[in-house]
Amino acid sequence: LGFSKEEILKMAPYEIFPEGEIREKIKTIVQKRLKGEEFPATYEPLEVINKQNKRVLIKFFTQTIKIDNQYGGMVFGIDSTNEIKKEFLINILKDN
Repeated sequence: LGFSKEEILKMAPYEIFPEGEIREKIKTIVQKRLKGEEFPATYEPLEVINKQNKRVLIKFFTQTIKIDNQYGGMVFGIDSTNEIKKEFLINILKDN
């Protein structure tokens, strides 16, 4: 996403998401994880805002973890933007 480690550590986890319904859902999920609710989850590509203020699509894999007696979330993200654009173009060409 182009953010430095220091920038990421200063941000709330939901700040990379555009304002709206998804961001609110992420806030709720973060609170559940911080309370210790354990639920692995895979999220289909979600729109996030990168450092250049551009929207990209990221597929997330998440798990609740416990470190030093505190709960948190471990998150891996894969940029799916180009893959989704290619699929979109292929579908358009198929339809013509």
